[in-house]
Amino acid sequence: MLDNVSHGQRRRASQLEFLNIPQLGGQPHRSGWEPKLSGVRQQLPPLIIHVDDEHGMLTLMRLILERLGSCRVLSYDHSAPALDACYDTRPALLITDIMRPNDIDGVTLCQQIRQDPLLHDLPLLILSAKSDYRLNPLPDVAFVSKPCSARELVRVIDELVATGPLS
Repeated sequence: MLDNVSHGQRRRASQLEFLNIPQLGGQPHRSGWEPKLSGVRQQLPPLIIHVDDEHGMLTLMRLILERLGSCRVLSYDHSAPALDACYDTRPALLITDIMRPNDIDGVTLCQQIRQDPLLHDLPLLILSAKSDYRLNPLPDVAFVSKPCSARELVRVIDELVATGPLS
């Protein structure tokens, strides 16, 4: 490198070398140079929205899903902000508990999502200790009973995320 160039110019040249961008007079080479982004952008892990009134469960699920499931997780203790986040982020999956005091229950949340033209195909999972839900399940909503193993939960979530939006 030249001795009479500034530290900023050296850093810029170093960055361009690292990115394998040809340089001409301190500027990227303009004749026929096309940036190649393949390999630079990595696909983000799937985003999961989790709704539960128990903060301990929200923390535990975040740890399980981020470490074992390699997912990004947004956690909410009320349905309204979780539903807003569904519109804003278009998650790969929504997980909800059934019973939540001072909030709509998980079944009602799932019914609202199924009736919404923008979210109707969002994969849904109810994670609850209320096992009598199995007597009157919602169509196209998966159910996992608490307690369950972390590996079993991640297996079910992986299947739902891999399946993608409902047809």
